[in-house]
Amino acid sequence: MRIEHFRCTGVAAHRCSQLGRRLGGTAAHAANDPWPVRSVNAQYSLILAPARGRSGPVSAFPGPFPGPPQAILEIVLGILRYNVTMPKRSPGMLLDALSGPQPLTLPQLQEVLLNASPATTFRYLRQVPYVRSYNENGRYYTLFDPQRFDSFGLLSLGTVRFSQDRSLTATLPRLVNQAEAGWTDKELQHLLHVPVHGPLLDAVRRDRIQREPIHGVFVYLSADAQQAHSQRTARLSRMGPASDLDPWQIIHVLLALLRHPNTPPHQLARLLRGHSPPIRLEHITAVLAEFDLEPLGEKGGPAHS
Repeated sequence: MRIEHFRCTGVAAHRCSQLGRRLGGTAAHAANDPWPVRSVNAQYSLILAPARGRSGPVSAFPGPFPGPPQAILEIVLGILRYNVTMPKRSPGMLLDALSGPQPLTLPQLQEVLLNASPATTFRYLRQVPYVRSYNENGRYYTLFDPQRFDSFGLLSLGTVRFSQDRSLTATLPRLVNQAEAGWTDKELQHLLHVPVHGPLLDAVRRDRIQREPIHGVFVYLSADAQQAHSQRTARLSRMGPASDLDPWQIIHVLLALLRHPNTPPHQLARLLRGHSPPIRLEHITAVLAEFDLEPLGEKGGPAHS
């Protein structure tokens, strides 16, 4: 039995009529028909639907009405010969999307791949260079391109942060080992925009880095003894005790803290920029440590490193 007449949606009118001729009948194009394709006598049903609401390529399904298998076979073969298929996915689709200025979530990547499943999306992700954010619970993805990262190996897309090391636990030891004078946890937190105290202590326990107090402030140093010695020397040269400062410098630091309580040291340094003689971050840190005022310079409450 041949299909004499049917309606179709999700394809252009000329494609619908060509498909009708392929099937040996006629076809009427109905863009908003609730049943995309239906035979006149309702003995057979064929649905041509765009992929999840998209225009263009379509999928075919035999209808719920019973009928001779030969009729259904004729319809499906006609569609296959007409080459009405789902659009092809490719890793290049992800490359284009991930290269943009905005980071993408997994659901957005699934949409890029024509509403692919999570498993299919991850399969295609493995074929392209990508990196996940180390903040926002790793929800965001972007293209991994070494030229996109700054001198610290970091990349910021709005408030979403990425690292060339792909994780915070790998980023912290690298930064510490490469630093000229080590890092304090507050300095690293300011750089990375995420809490780092716990991951730093974990890296110390794993002997990936070490820490020691210098002028009352814990400084994280390289696990290599020779490198740590160089870092310690550099830190000491930068971070003189508060007693070495001019009394007026100390007074200006204390006044700034009084006017702006719970302000981190790096923000106090910005507030005191342009002072003569200059007041640098290491001076402020030394003043806070000397007078046991570190909790007042840490937003959110007291907590020594």
